[in-house]
Amino acid sequence: LERGTESELQYGYFYATKPWTDKFSSTYSASVAIDSATSEHMLDMYAQTLNLSYSLGNGVSLYLLNDFDPHFKRTESWTGIIYSW
Repeated sequence: LERGTESELQYGYFYATKPWTDKFSSTYSASVAIDSATSEHMLDMYAQTLNLSYSLGNGVSLYLLNDFDPHFKRTESWTGIIYSW
């Protein structure tokens, strides 16, 4: 959860990661606006993602990240590589 000190906007984020094997995992995330003046609901989901990640070893991973709207319609896909040290 976070709140803007000047804008007074409030957001919440949820993440859940599931390791399928020692090299492959998936992560689901949802982002919501909380008590927004522009929404008729207390919680208003505005983004979701599904990230599939495969480790190549030595801190290198490949990923496919899919963005979804609040109605579970895919809006964008991203592919990339991550190097962690």
